[in-house]
Amino acid sequence: MNHLKISTRLAIMIGVLSVLLVAIGTIGLWGISKSNDEIRALHDEAMVSALKADESIDKLVQNRLQVLLAFQHAPDGPLASIHNHPTSLHTDEIAANRVQADQIFKEMQVLETTPQGLAMLETAVKTRLAWRDKFNAVLKAIASGDFSPATMAFFLQAGRQEGEAAVKALREYRRHKSATNWPSSVLPCLSCSAC
Repeated sequence: MNHLKISTRLAIMIGVLSVLLVAIGTIGLWGISKSNDEIRALHDEAMVSALKADESIDKLVQNRLQVLLAFQHAPDGPLASIHNHPTSLHTDEIAANRVQADQIFKEMQVLETTPQGLAMLETAVKTRLAWRDKFNAVLKAIASGDFSPATMAFFLQAGRQEGEAAVKALREYRRHKSATNWPSSVLPCLSCSAC
């Protein structure tokens, strides 16, 4: 190497450094691509299910709200005069929410692949059915014009027990999906204060 001209040595050194630069750049881009794929998989597998559980909880809560609004239609109640629409407006909204909730739940069941997640969804199914039985009894009473305090008390009691059990089961499922293990390539970034 001592017998080479300085310009040749410089050209060789630039060539070697260029090859190293391309190699390091390629390795970096491959790592970024792998991290992106892992984050995308995490989103597709876990976060979508967690978001679906949130939507399902929202539909349960919205239906409870619609029943409370329907109770304001009691003919002898002080709020009946402010409702210039039929009770069916609320029961129709409940029916539409149920169709959406059923679709969301089916999507959650299709997305779930882990034994623990499937077991949690099975619990959610059981609590949801128990809530629906009580909820249906209240809907039937409202449809027949029964806005009595006893019907309201039955609804409130069922909401505190079966309704909250259904929401709790879905929250636990959502928490499980949200806590899914993050890919190892992402963990350093999650603890990094610069990101």
